[in-house]
Amino acid sequence: MTGLNELQSRIADTADGIMVVDAGPGTGKTHTITERYVNLIKANVSPADILMVTFTINAAAEMRDRIRAGLIKSGNGLKEKKDPRGSLLLSACDEIRTSTFDAYCLRIVLGSPDVVSDFFGFKETMSRGATLIENETLNREYFASFYAEFTRKYGDTYRKRGDYPAIMAENVGDLYDMLVTLMSRGIIPLADYDWFWHAERKLKGDLDAAIECLTEANGQKLAQLDKDAKGGRMWARKIPPELVLEGAGPKDGALSEETILDVADENRDNLIYFINHVYYEYIRQSVRDNRLTFSLVKIFAFAVLHESESVRQQNSVDYLMVDEFQDTDELQLMICLMLLKKTNLCVVGDWKQGIYGFRNASVDNILRFEEKVREYVDRLGNRVAFDSLPEKFLKISLEDNYRSTEAILEPAFRAMTAPGSKEDKVSVRPEDITYLRPHRESDEEKNAALYRQHTKCEFWYSDDAESEFEDVVDKITEYVYSGDYEIVEEDGTTRPPTFGDIGVLFRKTKDCVALYDAAVARRIPAFLQGEREIMSSVPGKLALAWLRFINDSADRRGAATILVHEGLSLERIKYIIKGNDDGTTLLDRMPKHLVDERTYLSRKRRRPNDLLTSLFAFYKIGEDDEYADMAQAIIRIVSSSYDGSLITIPDIIRMFEEDIERSSRYDVDAILGTGAVTIQTMHKSKGLQYPIVIVGGVSVGRMPSREKDKGILKYDPVFGIRCKKESLRSDNGTEGIVDSWRAKVISNAREADYDEERRLLFVSMSRAEQYMFVASGPNFSTFYTHVAGGEIRGKRPERHEVLETDRSDNYTDDPVIPAYTKRRRNIAVHDIMEYKEGADESGKGKEYGNRVHEAAQQMALGKSYDSTLPETEVVSRILKGMGGAVFKTEYDCALPVGDITIRGTIDLLADFGDRIEIHDWKTDVDKRNLESYITQLSVYAHAASQARNVPVRCFIDFVSLDETVEVTPIPMEDIEEKVDKFLTQPLTVDQ
Repeated sequence: MTGLNELQSRIADTADGIMVVDAGPGTGKTHTITERYVNLIKANVSPADILMVTFTINAAAEMRDRIRAGLIKSGNGLKEKKDPRGSLLLSACDEIRTSTFDAYCLRIVLGSPDVVSDFFGFKETMSRGATLIENETLNREYFASFYAEFTRKYGDTYRKRGDYPAIMAENVGDLYDMLVTLMSRGIIPLADYDWFWHAERKLKGDLDAAIECLTEANGQKLAQLDKDAKGGRMWARKIPPELVLEGAGPKDGALSEETILDVADENRDNLIYFINHVYYEYIRQSVRDNRLTFSLVKIFAFAVLHESESVRQQNSVDYLMVDEFQDTDELQLMICLMLLKKTNLCVVGDWKQGIYGFRNASVDNILRFEEKVREYVDRLGNRVAFDSLPEKFLKISLEDNYRSTEAILEPAFRAMTAPGSKEDKVSVRPEDITYLRPHRESDEEKNAALYRQHTKCEFWYSDDAESEFEDVVDKITEYVYSGDYEIVEEDGTTRPPTFGDIGVLFRKTKDCVALYDAAVARRIPAFLQGEREIMSSVPGKLALAWLRFINDSADRRGAATILVHEGLSLERIKYIIKGNDDGTTLLDRMPKHLVDERTYLSRKRRRPNDLLTSLFAFYKIGEDDEYADMAQAIIRIVSSSYDGSLITIPDIIRMFEEDIERSSRYDVDAILGTGAVTIQTMHKSKGLQYPIVIVGGVSVGRMPSREKDKGILKYDPVFGIRCKKESLRSDNGTEGIVDSWRAKVISNAREADYDEERRLLFVSMSRAEQYMFVASGPNFSTFYTHVAGGEIRGKRPERHEVLETDRSDNYTDDPVIPAYTKRRRNIAVHDIMEYKEGADESGKGKEYGNRVHEAAQQMALGKSYDSTLPETEVVSRILKGMGGAVFKTEYDCALPVGDITIRGTIDLLADFGDRIEIHDWKTDVDKRNLESYITQLSVYAHAASQARNVPVRCFIDFVSLDETVEVTPIPMEDIEEKVDKFLTQPLTVDQ
């Protein structure tokens, strides 16, 4: 698609006002909003006044690249016409502002962390060096640790107030999940057990709506309780007799009005009090520990914007565009409104593709966009900069689909009205659905006749569960080898399909794995993309084993795993692990090359990502290895979770163990080949497209999923917050925790909600361009029959043998761990720096030093910095004295020394062309560490000299002392001696 159609042009040409764009799949929304951005720049809007926000780093990068390409194209065109705006457009390329929501919110928070404490009324404050912890396992572990301390401190307070600390003792993860849910909904605790914006009303729910829901569901279904519903403890409070089953149902078949009112209006004051208290203290502890999660970043950004007019002014823009708006939650919409100087807001999305309800995203933000904007603007008051909202919002629905044919779109849209069960009442309103025209079959200039000829949607359910995945594999081979299918190219030619044209989608990861195994068994080239249990993989188990062994040389579990992978005999392994009373230790009995490796890796225990990289290199798990993707994912996860002050080797061991126990899944970024089938979950397919799509597993219980609410805490706008457990007390003081019969009644009253499952099936089917195959096991679901229409089963897929030339290059036999080989090793420059006694007392602390380094880096890059630090005046003077130099900050360097490479990071490298200056910022209050710093800068100097062969001068800038010392680098021989000394020094890692 090159130009814009009429509706796209209207969007691209509309600069001002509030606009919501309903952009279904394949409608060219990215191209459209890119053109809108270029048009704004052409209209002399500064790039600093335009912000484009989306949800993933990849999407933000792609948007930035497309905008840059559009500006360059337009700029070059204007330059040919001798229009001076051409050069302005080209210069705007470097000032494009695209960001993820998370990144922009983090910038706001770290820019004004003190405002967070002002909002919540904390004495504690967070610094600009606060760490964002992305790993959810670590976050849950942190919360569990916090909650244990909370219980010790406040447990007795709740002994007669519901005893919720005891109830949550075995369900700490559920409590954490509830706090995350409340954050996304803008339900925020304040001091003195208060709630921001009186949110306790939300937590109590809508009484009238709750009564109506219970009344409509009243009958036997509502009261499906048995005599053991109170946990068998007859001393507990009595359950209403009408709820105790006798035979087939309740005594009178329905609940009384009094019972319904009792359930709907349950007194939850103690629960809400407890939630407020633990929520508030968790936020306080996170601030105290300088620790952030994505959820905390979001509410902190809201708090900072809400509290500080100056912050709003610093971060606000004239024009805001939000992509994938169906993925926003309530808090993000309010943040958007506070970022606007003027009423120029353009949101683009498709509620039919809202599939992230489990992250608390709300499709209501786009379905009820105008209503919600007016509500939030009224609530925010003078915290929105614009004077008033326009009388009418502009709503445009893109109607042309440039991706798929009618054969694909028709069944895909049927998914939007597919019942999840025979009893399911579909609530989707037809007026909310914008049906799309298949542009490929209507534009004769775009080979419409060919597309009409070469397109098909087929359906098949297997005869038994055992043959289901084999049938899908057969269909894959049929697409490639039967000769019945052709892929239409843009130039009007056709070609046979390849494996790389096919995407296979399942609802569940386990189905993806099963299909992948079936494909590999047939030697079909395939990539399994998406979330994997990587800690249970070969690299994950090896990493855990080595971490245990490094942490404790007597750890038998770690050593046993390592030895098994060495391929030793069982008798040999038993001897090494258990010994024979000969007085030797486990370490004494281990093979020497493994002891040497442990010695080497132990020196990297303070740099876990480096440790893991070296470990995987030891086993040659690299780019050409079948486990490379998972190994890289493990390193990425550990690296993103690591901060020297926050995580240790035992912490990482617990993270691995917890992930294995919980079957935690992480994204694995496979390098997709052009000739391989892509296998992924339906959620992972969003935003992608394939000439051929196979949607598998559309069976009862799998698609749609029937997973029930997990956890003992539940929140929704109708019933508010509820707990499935309660603490009971008898007259003699006996206590117990039992199931809540009221929570059970509410659970029975709730109808299964299949709306998001419908949207997920729609997303999956609309990924297809020309061909689609919908498959099921023998027990096909109502989704399957509805999207299939009249013919629910076509012809059986044909089996074809995979040609030798097409067989997967990724297929390997069981991995054989190679023998230990010598290789180049890495050490850090700090490893060879010898500090004098009391060295830690010479500075202002790590946190303060980090703040100064960050400010110095920002100054060198010409960006805003923390000017409250007195050292910045010294840094500014030094930088001004180096006019004409090109600054490179946080510059990584490496110096080879024999078989060793010393690595380090230069604070500032000033490149004058004919010479180089190296500067290192120090916040020491004396110069007792000068000698060790000379070693550090000597490594940097030799590395720079070898790389550029120009004169190098080195300066240690004691910015807290306002003194700069130029140093003469020590010779390479001295550095070699320091390396040898480090490598031969005794280890104390087991003490």
